[in-house]
Amino acid sequence: MKAGNVLNFNDLKSATKTFNKNKPITIITEGLLRYLDSREKTIVAENIKKLLKIYGGVWLTPDIIYKRNLRPDFVANNKRVAKLTGINIEKNKFKSLTEARIFFKNLGFTIKSYNFMTMLSQLKSPKKINVTQKEVINTINKRVVFVMTLK
Repeated sequence: MKAGNVLNFNDLKSATKTFNKNKPITIITEGLLRYLDSREKTIVAENIKKLLKIYGGVWLTPDIIYKRNLRPDFVANNKRVAKLTGINIEKNKFKSLTEARIFFKNLGFTIKSYNFMTMLSQLKSPKKINVTQKEVINTINKRVVFVMTLK
């Protein structure tokens, strides 16, 4: 494992120096983009694009967070994050799913998106932690994962 800053391409390049350039890579960012403003998201996307140009492959991210009505516990959590980190997640969100698509498309990505609901029947943990199916649906209903490749 190699520590680095996703906003610094040299860090990413260093972290991948042992990768086989003849094999495609999969880059997964989960829980990252919500903390970044538009400028920082652009830097991350450009850095990932550089890696995909070298190796080929795909970028997966479920971090397509956009403005919508949230459950009170999510709103409270976002306020806690802002207080602890100084980062306003609400401000960093895309205005809509369409805006997110346009953002990444304009940066040179082809996007396929999949709604979390397609996995509902395969989820095991909600039952184990006594979360009702209704609660799960309310949480994941409008969530998507973007699967992105270079144009």
